[in-house]
Amino acid sequence: DGSREERLLELVRAVGGDEHLTSTTSTHEIDWSGFAEAGIPVRAQEFIAPVYEQSIPNLAAADLLFWRGRSGIASLTRR
Repeated sequence: DGSREERLLELVRAVGGDEHLTSTTSTHEIDWSGFAEAGIPVRAQEFIAPVYEQSIPNLAAADLLFWRGRSGIASLTRR
């Protein structure tokens, strides 16, 4: 029961979370005020896709594997 926000807050609490990491591509408007009131900060994921030569733009990891092999994995990790 409850709103989408209330259910999400309860999930964070249920696993002992002390903050919530959210996607930057959410298709739903979310009111984060309940998290602020509960003292649980919300951080947005900020993913920047690596740029490399691609046969088909935006094809993802499979394309990187075929173009760069195992060395391509390094371009996906934080430095």
